[in-house]
Amino acid sequence: MGLLQKQSEDLRKKVKKSELENQWRAFKETRNRQRQNLSLLGDFEALKNRIKEIRSRSVGNRELLEKAISRMEKNQFRVLQARNAAEACKIFLEEIGQEKVVVKSKSNLTKEIGLTHFLTDHGIEVIETDIGDRITQIAGQRASHYTGPACHLSRQDIAGILSKFLNRDIPPVPEALMQAVREDIESYLQKARIGITGANAIGAEEGAALILHNEGNVTRVRTRKKHLILASIDKVYPSVEDALLMLRLETFLATGALFPSFIDIVAGRSKSADIEKQLFFGVHEPESVVAILLDNGRSAILEKG
Repeated sequence: MGLLQKQSEDLRKKVKKSELENQWRAFKETRNRQRQNLSLLGDFEALKNRIKEIRSRSVGNRELLEKAISRMEKNQFRVLQARNAAEACKIFLEEIGQEKVVVKSKSNLTKEIGLTHFLTDHGIEVIETDIGDRITQIAGQRASHYTGPACHLSRQDIAGILSKFLNRDIPPVPEALMQAVREDIESYLQKARIGITGANAIGAEEGAALILHNEGNVTRVRTRKKHLILASIDKVYPSVEDALLMLRLETFLATGALFPSFIDIVAGRSKSADIEKQLFFGVHEPESVVAILLDNGRSAILEKG
């Protein structure tokens, strides 16, 4: 091994060690919150067993999926089904049309199908509105964890990345870093006409999509002129009430909190019955809500058991 190669390898190991240390510190905070809040969660084992029972009769239940689709369409959703990643990406491209900028919230399912890369290759700028995702997007890095995309970066790292990108000095202070990212995101929210989100769950009985978030960005994203929702078929639950149980557990495991700051329940377009008690749709944006339900091999896995 030559000197230059050895120095490069030593630097790589050092950087990797630093990133792992940053991740360890970040998730130590999560574990501490979990320990503090566990007793407030109630019977943790009972909650897990209840969710397991709900999932066992929901996942792979075609009748439940069809019910969800029917109720969502009744609620003024346009529901489209995609068998695989290629079909899903094609649907997004068609729905986006001539728009050149879209905003999106955190969605691991969009990462599964490579949506951002696909749209970028077709000349569409995709702006992440989650703070961590936007930081890694600006840095040109992959997310290091699905609930903490930038947890491998220290505040000093982030300050350097943002200062270079924004061409001004950003101090390594969390409040200043968040303000800088927020202002950057806001400039795109002001001009984007299409917002993309995932869905943590779908309540079949009500025909509603549930999206949890802590930053408040989802509400901004989903109230563009058109809201595109990508959800996998295994996210369907019998009811919103059942789905909320899962979201409570999901939040606790991801952040240690008892509940997220926000849960947006989207049951179609905006509506009003204030004029002669007749129901009118499209009071405020979005003008249309499109749900793309993705299989991408899930049915085949279930069939194999």
